[in-house]
Amino acid sequence: MKKLYILVLIIFIALAPVFAKDVLEYSLNVDSGVESITVKAEADDENATVRGTGDISVSEGINNIVVTVIAENGNEKSYTIKVNVDEKNPIVAKLGIA
Repeated sequence: MKKLYILVLIIFIALAPVFAKDVLEYSLNVDSGVESITVKAEADDENATVRGTGDISVSEGINNIVVTVIAENGNEKSYTIKVNVDEKNPIVAKLGIA
C-alpha cells in the first residue's frame, strides 16, 4: 500500500507509528465526541484492490479497523488500525490517606 490516512471531521489524524507499508498495526486516539472516522488508502499498484476504507462508525473504547490490499494475483495484506475513542464520562476516584 502506498498511503493510509484517517480523517476525523475534516482534520487529518496522525497514525502511530507513521505509515510504512511493512508495518501492519497502527493506533490513534480520538476525542469522546467522535462517532465516525473516514479511512482513506491508496494501493501501490493500480491493479490492486483496497477494502475497509470509507466512513466507519466508532464507539467509546478500542475499535479495530482492518484495511486489506488485494493484489492482482490474489495475495492479501491486511493493516489493523486500533482507534481508541476516549470515554465520555470517565469515573474519577480520589484516594486519600486517613
